[in-house]
Amino acid sequence: MDNKELLLYHPEIAIKHTLKHTEYKPVRLFGVLFPLWAIETSAYQEKMPAYALLDHYLERAIGEGDLHTITELARFFGLKTVSVEKALHVLEAIQHVSCQQHRWVLTERGWQSLQAGKKQVQYTKKQLFYFECFSRRPLETPHYNEMRVITAADFEDISSSFKIFCHFYPLHTANAWEEKALEQLMQEDRARYNVPDESCQLKCEGATPVYLPMYIVEVKRCERRVAGSYYLAYTHIAERRDAFFEQIINNTPMVRRAIQAVPRVEYVQKLWDDWLAELGFIHLHPEQDAHGLWKIVLPPSAFTGPNERISVAKIGDYNIRKGYFLQIWCEDEATRQRAVLARVLRIVQRKNYKISRDFIREKLQQQSEELQVKPLSLEQFAAYVRKSKDRAIP
Repeated sequence: MDNKELLLYHPEIAIKHTLKHTEYKPVRLFGVLFPLWAIETSAYQEKMPAYALLDHYLERAIGEGDLHTITELARFFGLKTVSVEKALHVLEAIQHVSCQQHRWVLTERGWQSLQAGKKQVQYTKKQLFYFECFSRRPLETPHYNEMRVITAADFEDISSSFKIFCHFYPLHTANAWEEKALEQLMQEDRARYNVPDESCQLKCEGATPVYLPMYIVEVKRCERRVAGSYYLAYTHIAERRDAFFEQIINNTPMVRRAIQAVPRVEYVQKLWDDWLAELGFIHLHPEQDAHGLWKIVLPPSAFTGPNERISVAKIGDYNIRKGYFLQIWCEDEATRQRAVLARVLRIVQRKNYKISRDFIREKLQQQSEELQVKPLSLEQFAAYVRKSKDRAIP
């Protein structure tokens, strides 16, 4: 069993999302490791928690009561001098009071806190920011959600460290990190770039080169008279295009040249003919639809009995080879219905938590639409499960 961590979701998600955009003709897909700077920073942040009772009274006594020595304060509150002294040193540490010749006075921060009725506290906060390496633009807030980056050492043998579904090509740049990018970040929309509102005096503590895995789908535009290819970017922000990286890839000449250098297959049909020959389908040939999508229509016998060449659950899936993809299909509706049940069973068996009937019903509806059959019921799914000889994924 493969226990490797998944580097990125299955590329079929990117392929299926691309096909929803009818203005594009998909050509091929490949993985890219996009260079980033991981910038370790420290910054001052302000907090204003409620006062501890004694802290508040001490500051009021100093600021409003004109009591400035430990003896005066202890006598006024009826406390031991050691307790007052300890509390004053805590307030001194957060820069609310200072001691001048045995007299305690409020600092500017202490006065501000007293007027606000809350204890103003400044502390140092560590935070990691990411910048793309080509123009040193900061990544946006959505990128930080479940983000996975890898180091240069990781991609030297990436297939040994992670579970991957296609080849990933690293992009490179000689651009060095520049401190002014961090200065500019503090002038940008903070919510957009994952900068807390309370942060100030941001300081770089270290810069490390890392790589962000993504899928690139090369497409041709159907209606626009634009020469050349366009590239759609899919990062860990699953099931939608990443407009941030898409803009960089298509508008940065250095990146476009690197993307265009990814090896191509000159005769794509031969690629699929060879694959079909490996399966024993030497008399079948793939076809391209109006959008340029390669598809192979296989007979029901390919998914049934002792002559089964491909799992029935693969109907509707895309076979990916050398960056090109071909959809596996069957015209027989009964076979596609069986494929729906097999695909839903595969989904269910991959879940490691209890699932509801509504979840199964939703997946049956979804898969039925995808494989172009009438929606199948829970009863049909239950019967399919009972008939299965074992619980292995089909």
